Amino acid sequence: MPENKNQKFRFKIINTYMRSRTGFSIKELTEIVNNSLDDDGKGPVTERTIRNDIKNIQEIHAVTIIDKGGKFRYEDPNDSIEKFSINDDEKEALEVARQAFSVLKGTPFFKPFDDVSTRILGSAVLRSFEEDHSGYIQIGDGGYDAGAKWLHIIYKAIIDKKALKIGYRPFGGTLKTRTISPYLLKEYRNKWYLVAHAKEIKSADKTNVFKLYRIESIETTDDSYFIDEGFNAEYYFKYSLGVFHSHENQPELIRLKFSPGLSKLIKENPVHASMKIEKEDNTGLIVSFYVYNTPELKNLIFSFGSGCTVLAPKTLRDDIIGDLKKSIENY
Repeated sequence: MPENKNQKFRFKIINTYMRSRTGFSIKELTEIVNNSLDDDGKGPVTERTIRNDIKNIQEIHAVTIIDKGGKFRYEDPNDSIEKFSINDDEKEALEVARQAFSVLKGTPFFKPFDDVSTRILGSAVLRSFEEDHSGYIQIGDGGYDAGAKWLHIIYKAIIDKKALKIGYRPFGGTLKTRTISPYLLKEYRNKWYLVAHAKEIKSADKTNVFKLYRIESIETTDDSYFIDEGFNAEYYFKYSLGVFHSHENQPELIRLKFSPGLSKLIKENPVHASMKIEKEDNTGLIVSFYVYNTPELKNLIFSFGSGCTVLAPKTLRDDIIGDLKKSIENY
C-alpha cells in the first residue's frame, strides 16, 4: 500500500523504538510520535493510527513486530524498515522462489542457508499473504536420490579450488576411485551433474561430466587442484542438449521441419537456445540451430514422431532413416 509523507515519517519514528528490547505500549508510541511530528494543523495522531501503522509496517517491510504484555517491539532487534521492503509483485515472486528453493531443504547443501531462509519464510513478508499458496506450486520430484546430498561439499570445493576423491560407479560398471578438480554444478531434469577434471582419466577432453547420484563417497584430499585453462563455464554446454556434449567434434547446423500442428508448440518452446525460425507457412515450420550430433539429438527428433522431418545435415537424416527402418523390422 502507498505511504504518504506523514506516514513515512511515523514509520521512521516507530522503527527507532521498535528496536528496543523492552518495547513500548501503543499509548507510549502515540505520545512519542505526536511529540516528534511538526504542527501541520491536522491535529495529533490517535492510538488507532499507531496501531494501524504497526500493522502496515509488517505488510510493507520484512520485519516482525511482537506484542509482549502490551509492549510492542521487533522480534529481532536488528530488524529495520530501512533494510528491505518489497511490493506486491515482488511478494508473489518471492513465494515462487520459496517453493522452488524448498526442493533442497533437508540436504547438506541447504544447511548454510537454513537460518536465512527460515527468517524469510516466517517473516511478515510471507505472512502478508492472506492464504496458503503452497498448494498452487508443485516442484518435480525424481523419486530417488538425485545426488543433492553431495552438493554442499562439491560447491565448497569449487569455491575453495580444492580437489576431492570420489567413489564413482558408472552405469553397469564397477566402483572406481577418481581424484577430481570440480568446476561446475548443473541441474537438469531433477538430477544433478558435475563438470570436473579427473586425474585418472586420460583423454583429449580434460573435463568430464559426472552424475552426482552415481557418487557413493566423497572425501577431501591433499592432491593439488588442477586448473583447466581451456574450461569456460558459459561455453561448456552452449551446443549441448541437456548435459551431454561432444567437444571433440564441432557443433553442426541442424535444420528441421515441423508439421503445422507442432508449429505453435515449437515457437513457444524452442528446442535449443540457438534456434532460429527460417520459414513458416501452411505446410509447417522450418527451424535451424547449432548443436552436437549426439544420441540425445536423435531422441529429441524421434519424440516428435511423424511431425518432425530432418532437412539437414544429410548424415543425420540418413541415420534417422536407418533407425526407422530397423524399428519397422522389429514389428
